[in-house]
Order: sequence, then structure tokens, then C-alpha cells
Amino acid sequence: MKTFLRKNGLVVALATLLMFSVAGQALGSGTLREVKVFLNSGINIMLHGERFVATDPSSGTELLPITYNGNTYLPLRAVAEATGLETVWESRTQTIYLGGSDGNVEQTDERVVQLNTEYGKPANKFRLASATPHLLNRGPDHTFTYGFSNDQEFQSNLQVYVDNDFEFHTLKAKVWVDDVLNDAGDYSSPNPRIEVRNEREEVIYSVPDVEHGNYYDIEVDISKTETVRIIVDGVYSVLGDPVLVK
Repeated sequence: MKTFLRKNGLVVALATLLMFSVAGQALGSGTLREVKVFLNSGINIMLHGERFVATDPSSGTELLPITYNGNTYLPLRAVAEATGLETVWESRTQTIYLGGSDGNVEQTDERVVQLNTEYGKPANKFRLASATPHLLNRGPDHTFTYGFSNDQEFQSNLQVYVDNDFEFHTLKAKVWVDDVLNDAGDYSSPNPRIEVRNEREEVIYSVPDVEHGNYYDIEVDISKTETVRIIVDGVYSVLGDPVLVK
């Protein structure tokens, strides 16, 4: 973690997403690193002589201290604001400002969370680069940290279901499209799709002129959906670093 001073406060530039919680926001692709940590309910926090319980401001859920490599980590926003220190989140630069900013910050109340098995199904298609990189990073010149993909033995297109329940307004991801070749040297899916459907099976988003062996950045309005189905043709296709925004 790197810290440095700026004119009207402290700026915290995040290199990895480890122990910080700013209204539940997750950082963008390439900054997540999987680590083994422990939620430590045995630690009491005293603030000005009184017991302090950190909570998620959006849900009221208690946020327990985390123990990692012999150090204890606390949720940044909850602790900062409890001590009277203003916090500002700038999503464009992935920066947290403590104690104010220089006035040029693009402030947002957006909450960005990782699309993992809490919201995305099936769970057996969720991958972490630290565990199964061969099932996640199948294309050149780009590395995914997490995402969804098929096993190599699963000869079908990639389908991911999202339980949205009208909670999030945007789905973002980078998609790698690829497929197996048949005996004639042709792709099994000659006209691949990247398509998103709602609970009524209506197509709410599609990418035109999709070709195998390419990456595609998608940004989908899912604000009016209860459930979402993401369809990507190609056995070797990957839904990489997907996030949900609200």
C-alpha cells in the first residue's frame, strides 16, 4: 500500500485490494489478489473509551476485523468516518481520499462489486487465476484475475446467470471469444454471439460482428432486470473480471 500527501488531505493510492472497504466497493480488473485471511471476532475496538463496531453503511452489517500475516486490518471508511475523517472515493482513478480532496475529484456514490458466486451461477464455472489460470487466461496479451469459463471437456457455449433482483444498474466485463476447431479446420460456432438476456428471455444487449480470437469490453444496463443470462459462444470463451455497479 502506497500513501502520500496532497494539498488538502491524505490520498491513498490502491495497488491491491486486500482489506479496505469503502461502501463495499471493489476495485477494477487487475488489482485483485487472492489471499487467505481470517475474520477475527475476538478483537474489541475502543474509540474514545467506548466500544466501536464497524458496520457497512449501506446494509448495517457488522464488519469484523481481519487478521492477515500477523497484522489486523479494519474497514477504512467505517473507521475514518467514525474518527471524523472525511472519505471520498474516485472510481475513475481508483483512489480513496482521506481528510478531503483537492476539489477536482469526480465523486460518485456508485458501489462496484465483484461478480462472483454470490451473484453469479453456476458456481462450478467461476475461476480464480491463482487456482486455475489455464481455464481463465486463454487469450494473449491480457491477464484476468477472476471470471467464468467452461472446463475444456464441456463442449458448449458459456452461459452465466446473474441474480440481480433490480439491485445493480450496470454489468461490466471483458470477454474473450474462442472455440474448438472441427476436423475441417472450422470453428464449431461459425457466427459467435455475445448476448445478454433478461428473465423474460428478451435480448437486452448484444455485440455486433463478433469474431473468434478477440477481446470485447461490454457494459450492460441491467437496472430493470430480476435475473440476467450472459451467453458467449465458444468452448474456450471467458467472461473476465466481471463487476456489478449500483
